[in-house]
Amino acid sequence: MIGLPCLLAAAVIQTANPTWEVVVADAVMDPPAAGVDAAPEIQRRLDAIGATGGGTLFLKVGTYRIASPVVLPINTCLKGDYSASAPGKSTVLAIVAGRGDENGEPAICMGTSSALQGLVFHYPDQTLDAPTPYPWTVRAKMKPRRAPDHQTIRDCTFVNAWQAVAIGPEPNELHTFRDVRICALKTGFAVDSTTDIGRVIDVEVSPRVWSASGLPGAPDERRLRDWLKAHDTLGAWYGRSDWEYVWRLKVAP
Repeated sequence: MIGLPCLLAAAVIQTANPTWEVVVADAVMDPPAAGVDAAPEIQRRLDAIGATGGGTLFLKVGTYRIASPVVLPINTCLKGDYSASAPGKSTVLAIVAGRGDENGEPAICMGTSSALQGLVFHYPDQTLDAPTPYPWTVRAKMKPRRAPDHQTIRDCTFVNAWQAVAIGPEPNELHTFRDVRICALKTGFAVDSTTDIGRVIDVEVSPRVWSASGLPGAPDERRLRDWLKAHDTLGAWYGRSDWEYVWRLKVAP
């Protein structure tokens, strides 16, 4: 009976962008006014959904400024309205949290059996003229001795992260990245200490993700590619993984 209130509140969402699935959500949020930190309200709603046993928070098309960290509780999904070919017409998380501190708290921390789907992650203050370090955009929520399991990232674009996604180095299991596009200035994604099958399916790491995004400040592709090569940027980094299923991972030269 724990999940009953969540199920009763669930509704089918009519998305602005075409989608491969019927989108069902337990709560829906509109983008806030420009300049307002959306993170506290996103967190409040996720916590409320988590308290019922889990469910989905749907963010409508628009820009959500993230000036403070967000933690996904157990069994929750943060979902947006997504177009891989038109990031600016999607649900955009405009991240300004952690500017200048690459070892700081991630913008998004994922708990056990949590998911991110249909979201565009964009750093509006990032420039190629004066690149600025940021913490990981997404990381498994830290625990004393291990990270939680079963994180899913699907149908997401990381436009210009400093370091996009990290699983580990705390022991972890059963992550899934699927239909994900990444441009990162330091590291695209990193996986370490995975002791049960991780899955990476249809993931592309390429400078075009930023240069062709159409979002403000997008640099010329050739200039961006030269910068990434000159600074030894990592597309995908693996430490220890007992077993990893990788299918159609593309890292542009």
